[in-house]
Amino acid sequence: MIDRRTLRDALLADVAETVTYGKRLTGFRVAADRVTACFDDGAAVAGDVLVGADGINSVVRRRYLPKARVVGTGLVQLYGKIPAGPGAGMDNVFTAISGPGHRTVGVASTRDYVTCSFGARAEDLPSGLHLMTQEQLRSLVMDMTDGWHPLVRRMIAQWHEVFPLELRTSVPIPPWRTSRVTLLGDAVHAMSPAAGAGANLALRDAAALSAALAHGGPLMPALRSYERDMIASGFAAVRVSAANGARFLGQDPLPSS
Repeated sequence: MIDRRTLRDALLADVAETVTYGKRLTGFRVAADRVTACFDDGAAVAGDVLVGADGINSVVRRRYLPKARVVGTGLVQLYGKIPAGPGAGMDNVFTAISGPGHRTVGVASTRDYVTCSFGARAEDLPSGLHLMTQEQLRSLVMDMTDGWHPLVRRMIAQWHEVFPLELRTSVPIPPWRTSRVTLLGDAVHAMSPAAGAGANLALRDAAALSAALAHGGPLMPALRSYERDMIASGFAAVRVSAANGARFLGQDPLPSS
């Protein structure tokens, strides 16, 4: 387990000077030999390949594959942190504690703190979670874990930096015609956390795509090979995640199309 900010800093360490912030992609144009990305400030940047690595709300995916869908799972997760003390002894990568009504508490230790999450069916939670204060969120989950083990209650009582998130998943689609636009990670195969695979697959995609682009051979066959493997492994993980989520968390079934 690693703090997300620490991970991002490590991944950016060797390329930080090439990264530009403060721009929003509005679209792109594909030509025979180039692809041009267009931004909301009027800027346009041309290159050999446009990689949509822009997450579950990917602008690239919405414009490139408009029929690809992201749907709700019926679940909401509240993520937060607790001090290291209450989670002492929980040395698994992730410890799941399940209760009645498909309610779960998840615990994972990092170097300096412990992440602590609470999940439930959306209809069991009030609306406007994002408007609640930290105290209100803690009080809500304390009420929803009434009667649980005292250790769980102590952890929730020390929650901080809590935020709610609707869990969503992509719906698998068939392979598409390869072009100078491609995708990786949550931009194409987002999934619920029930398989614990989303971040790992994004890193795997990035490594595979980097290797394909660095190979030096013809571009389209390299991208086609990358996409073939990425689509197969990515959507296989989406299906496993959905099956695990349905079995253990009460996740809605994955739509067939």
